[in-house]
Amino acid sequence: MALIFTGSTRCVICHEVIEKGQDYVAFPAFVSNKRDPLIIFHDGACHQDCFTNHPLAPVAQNRLAELDIHGKRPYLCTVCGLEISHPDEFFTLAHWTDDTDSKLYAFNYLKFHVSHLSQWPRLNELYELLLELEKSGTWEGKTLPYIIETVRKHRATPRG
Repeated sequence: MALIFTGSTRCVICHEVIEKGQDYVAFPAFVSNKRDPLIIFHDGACHQDCFTNHPLAPVAQNRLAELDIHGKRPYLCTVCGLEISHPDEFFTLAHWTDDTDSKLYAFNYLKFHVSHLSQWPRLNELYELLLELEKSGTWEGKTLPYIIETVRKHRATPRG
């Protein structure tokens, strides 16, 4: 969650200082893609009125609600269905898209035991979709290359 210091933290929308006594909204670091319009809220804060009147407010609220659902413990592995209890075994996919018609939508927020990735029957499909996403130029940030590399390492038939 963003650290808020009333009297010095600036609203990410109007850029005015959030003063003591003003209602505000603080956001966690919840956007991986720097090209996502919601990046303006990532780990930031804004006046409640600015947020309420912002055209992306409903989208941000939906994304935060999704994150709240998918971020709850226990984290369950997509492959085995069991809890992922050790941090070294935890691997999660990002939020890829809000477009329910996109093939990537089904892969939003999936979680795995790292050791089970190679057993997942959809791993090659995910890999190909992520390569397409990377080539599209619609994603910017460290998350996509990291996930592509991790998936590549666990594929049964690695490709370049």
